[in-house]
Amino acid sequence: MTISAYANKIDLNGCVISINLKPALTQQQLDTRLQRDFTQFSNKDLVNGLSKLLPQNLICFIIKECCLSANAKVNSITSQQRKRICDTIQQLQFKIIGLDSIDNAVVTSGGVDVKQINPTTMQSKVISNLYFCGEIIDVDALTGGFNMQIAFSTGYVAGRSLSSSPTSAYKV
Repeated sequence: MTISAYANKIDLNGCVISINLKPALTQQQLDTRLQRDFTQFSNKDLVNGLSKLLPQNLICFIIKECCLSANAKVNSITSQQRKRICDTIQQLQFKIIGLDSIDNAVVTSGGVDVKQINPTTMQSKVISNLYFCGEIIDVDALTGGFNMQIAFSTGYVAGRSLSSSPTSAYKV
């Protein structure tokens, strides 16, 4: 999510990002964990053998990335294939090829320039009696609720300012 916020500001096309899905485990710890799970699920299909380690919706993707069959029996997985699974889980790589459409956006940016807004009232400096709040304002924040805080805080200030405005046609 954080990388997405910067993707339209700098050219990331062609860059490769690497994600560690199990950062709390060393390579050896992950391999030991995988061996333990494989022992428990030795006669099951690989897709089921990874069920305690990974979220269900990620398992088939990881198996495909490893060029393995989801239906392969766990007891037939070689140590080299197991190492490939560990490597993929701890170094899942994606090549950035561009931005998706706005219809699929989770992270967006842009909006009314903060230089055009009075920060003590949230009123437009360009159009009288026009107030802004929330994500209409060009303010980016890191993930973790900061955008919600910006929305609540600017909404509060805009609402208070609008309700006390002598030219306001509406009361909030």
